Amino acid sequence: MATKVKYKDLDFNFDFLPTTKNLVVRKNEEAIKQSLMNLIFTNVYERKFNSTLGAGLEDYLFENFDFLTEINIDRAIRQIIAAYEPRVSLVDVIVYTNIDENELNVTLEYFIVGLTELQKFDFILERVR
Repeated sequence: MATKVKYKDLDFNFDFLPTTKNLVVRKNEEAIKQSLMNLIFTNVYERKFNSTLGAGLEDYLFENFDFLTEINIDRAIRQIIAAYEPRVSLVDVIVYTNIDENELNVTLEYFIVGLTELQKFDFILERVR
């Protein structure tokens, strides 16, 4: 049985379908994942008319990686998702510090409201030189 489309967002690349010339639409899991990436990787004061929007994770990348950094990143991600993404019921945020590679591995586990499958979203935060 096919999953009913519940959520739709435009693709941020603004690609279009060559046959119909319509913009590409992301649906359900892909739409939510794109929205989460957008929220998490936005820095505070990056949006001109909504300066409080953003997780501000860039601030933690040049700190010494320790347990407090993991807690602060966890809290920042939880706050931004709770405030701006009502389509998601967050289960867990797992932050793992990889000191040898100077990176933070982050895993989000969440349910999409109206769907029953647990979703996972993994990404890496690293310092760029």
